[in-house]
Amino acid sequence: MRVYLVPKVLVVDQFGIWPYDRESATAFFTPVPARYERGNIILTSNKGIGE
Repeated sequence: MRVYLVPKVLVVDQFGIWPYDRESATAFFTPVPARYERGNIILTSNKGIGE
């Protein structure tokens, strides 16, 4: 987890391309609240918002 908390900017490329089951989604979104007010997160995707 420390690897995801230390950088000032965390970039996640191709977000939303593959479907996530509940366990994977929980594991993926765990760093989001932990990084709150510590650093930025940039998510990139080739999908539109509606997708």
